[in-house]
Amino acid sequence: MTQEKSIRDFWKIVNKLKWDGNYVRCARQLNSNYTKKEIVVFEKTVYSLMGRLEGEFADVKIHCGSDAWSDIRAETIGRGEKFFTEISAKKLIDMAIDI
Repeated sequence: MTQEKSIRDFWKIVNKLKWDGNYVRCARQLNSNYTKKEIVVFEKTVYSLMGRLEGEFADVKIHCGSDAWSDIRAETIGRGEKFFTEISAKKLIDMAIDI
């Protein structure tokens, strides 16, 4: 599987999950509909994208704790590809204020 196909498949799964912040529901949905291998690839992609956000916005002063920062990055990914690719420092700061 190419990396491009893998990321396309990842965003398809994200869209199917219909992220609403309910981690338990999303985990159940993943476990019910995908193989262990698919789930491992999905999780690795989540962590990779979270790391990408960490790197891209390392210099931005986002005033929140590490747990909240992790939640903000997960939320950014969970909202889908368009939201993720269009995320800005201002939007991340606004998300931190809303927590």
